[in-house]
Amino acid sequence: SARSATQRSDRTSPVFAQPHGPREEGLVLQAGQADAGAANMGAATAGLEVAGATAADSAASGALAAHAADDYASDILAIASDLNAALTWTPLSSAPSAPSAPGAPPGAMT
Repeated sequence: SARSATQRSDRTSPVFAQPHGPREEGLVLQAGQADAGAANMGAATAGLEVAGATAADSAASGALAAHAADDYASDILAIASDLNAALTWTPLSSAPSAPSAPGAPPGAMT
C-alpha cells in the first residue's frame, strides 16, 4: 500500500535518524562514548598482544641463551677433563717395566 511505503521511507530518511530531543541526544552521546570505549579496549588489547609477543620472543631468546650457556659449560667441562687427564699422566719412569733377563737389575735393557 501507499501508506506503508511512505512509513518505510520515513524511517530510512535522514530526518528519522536525527535525534529529536534531549533523551535521544543523550543516547547518541552514550553510543558515541561506547564506541570510543570499544576502540580504546581494542587498542589496549592490541598493545597486550604486542607485549605478549615481545615476552614470548624474550623467553625464546632466553631459552636460546640458556642452551648456548649449557653447551659452553659442557665444552668447558670437557676441556677441564682433558686438562686434568693431561696433568695426571703417568711418567714412563714409574710405569711397570718389562720383565728383565734373569740376573739383570729390574728395568735393564737386554
